[in-house]
Amino acid sequence: MTDVNDLDTWLQRATGADPGLDAAIVVLFGVPPGDYTASIEKCRFLLTETLPGWQMHLGYDVSGVFPYAAVSNGGRRLAADGPTVPLAILRAVVRALSSHSASAVEAGGAAPRSRTPSDRIPETMEQT
Repeated sequence: MTDVNDLDTWLQRATGADPGLDAAIVVLFGVPPGDYTASIEKCRFLLTETLPGWQMHLGYDVSGVFPYAAVSNGGRRLAADGPTVPLAILRAVVRALSSHSASAVEAGGAAPRSRTPSDRIPETMEQT
C-alpha cells in the first residue's frame, strides 16, 4: 500500500512521465484519470482540488535549467524542484499535503480535502 509519504518518495525517484504514478495519484486523491506527471494543467487542477485556496509559483533555478514549484497559502510556503515542471509541481503539492495533514492532526483539525474514503493505494499500483 502507498500513502502520501510513500507517494512523495516515489515522486523523488521519478524522472519523467510515469503512468503508474498517474494511476496512484488518481486513486489516492480521487481525481479524474489523467497524465499528471506530464501535464502542467493537470497538476494545477490537482492543486485546486486537494489544497483549495493555495497558490502556485513556477520558476527555474539560477542556471535556467531546473524547474521548481512553490505552493503557498498565507504564511505557509513549500517548494520543490524536479527534472520536469509537472514533477516539480507534484512534489510541492504532495509536500504541502503531507505537511498540512501533519499540522492539522497536531492541532486537532481536519486534513486536506480528499475525495477518497482511504488514503491508500492498492499494492498493484506500487512502484517497483
